[in-house]
Amino acid sequence: MRLDALTVEILRNYLQGAVEEMAYVVERTAYTTFVKETADFTCGLLNPSGEFFAYPVELGVASFGGISYAETIEAVGPLEPGDVVITNDPYGSAAAATHLPDIHLVKPIFWEDRLVAYGAGFLHSSDVGGMVPASITPRASSRKACGYRPRSSSSAARSIATCST
Repeated sequence: MRLDALTVEILRNYLQGAVEEMAYVVERTAYTTFVKETADFTCGLLNPSGEFFAYPVELGVASFGGISYAETIEAVGPLEPGDVVITNDPYGSAAAATHLPDIHLVKPIFWEDRLVAYGAGFLHSSDVGGMVPASITPRASSRKACGYRPRSSSSAARSIATCST
């Protein structure tokens, strides 16, 4: 189906408005200082390949709009309606997550039983159970000292799929 320039522009503005509203909801409802004061979060829409096609430019961390979630989505296998991928693993997410306090969520969006997009977002959490408050220290001698990193499991409940190596 070929779209004319006017329809493309209308869709672009509609999608831009939708992702900006997503960001405003995160900003208004967050409890963490990292979202309220430093805007260390982002959200947006991904195509079925895991690449961003719409994200807020002036809200949150806009530079994350260029990251790919393709390996993160691939690592958990086929998703069904209602599934959510949760990861903070820099290794298993192909660096979509840059460190453990960045919690990423990816939810598939289906239309008439066909995957059409993903809703995605991350926010920086103040603590993920590391050896010091905020979970970041140069004294960490192991990955476990940095905090919680969920393990992947093929037997995980269908409502939550986790990604980690």
